[in-house]
Amino acid sequence: MNIRKRWIPLVIVLLCLIIIPITHMMVGAASAYPVRILEISDDGTSSLKSQLANVSNFTVRSIRMKEFVAQREELDGKYDAIYIGKGTYSTT
Repeated sequence: MNIRKRWIPLVIVLLCLIIIPITHMMVGAASAYPVRILEISDDGTSSLKSQLANVSNFTVRSIRMKEFVAQREELDGKYDAIYIGKGTYSTT
């Protein structure tokens, strides 16, 4: 009987430690994170914008490969993903 009395508070504390973070994750998921994507293609046309048209939290910026190579601004932290799309690119 004495062992049982010790386990009940321990089980309650463990359940609280599991349930509280789960509820915080569910509440935080209500606000969508804005995802920024830089799409690089040979001619500057976007293939991602049509595929992500129905998704509200995605922003796609499309530029040509020549513009990307000549670009001098820092990209660190500006975009969440960089997608190199269709085009004929040389590896040399």
